[in-house]
Amino acid sequence: KYPLLRVSPPNDAVVKRPRNVVLVLMESFTARFNDAIGAPFGATPQFAALAKEGILFDRAFSAGTHTAQGVFATLCSFPNLPDYERLAKGPVGEQPFRSLPQIFLENGYETLFLYNGLFSWDNKQGFYTHQGVQRFIGQFDFKNPTFVDKDWGPCDFDVFNRAVEEFSDLAAKKKRFFGIIPASCGPRRLSSA
Repeated sequence: KYPLLRVSPPNDAVVKRPRNVVLVLMESFTARFNDAIGAPFGATPQFAALAKEGILFDRAFSAGTHTAQGVFATLCSFPNLPDYERLAKGPVGEQPFRSLPQIFLENGYETLFLYNGLFSWDNKQGFYTHQGVQRFIGQFDFKNPTFVDKDWGPCDFDVFNRAVEEFSDLAAKKKRFFGIIPASCGPRRLSSA
């Protein structure tokens, strides 16, 4: 009767301290080269090691053809639909969504969005401010980046280093946090880092 309905039994596990959550959305990171998914190449050993410590979603799919669409679909549970590619900029984007940042914020988490680009592009900061993101760290917030692409901003290496600083600071202050990092993982940026 309800083909998409999924029912999960309640979890009786007691968590002493709620975990911090970091959501890394990786562009151009295909499963066929990913060791954690079973690729035989040995091309992603660090990611495979990290996957053993976290939660790996091995049945993921692309929710859009551009990073902004995928980030929006992931955070707001709203698919990329034809004629709505720039949803965060239009009137439909002004409606309230039940977003992940908002849910974490309501549960006492600090929420931050780390990005190497401009938050004005696709109205990211304007839109995600209304979706529960408290802090934005973007293109001009990186001190002494190791590499800056004139179009795309600081490389992913710098974004992840800054994320470690921010998350360590929040953890030292005993604050729970939800961090969002839409990483590009483009060949130019990785080879430059």
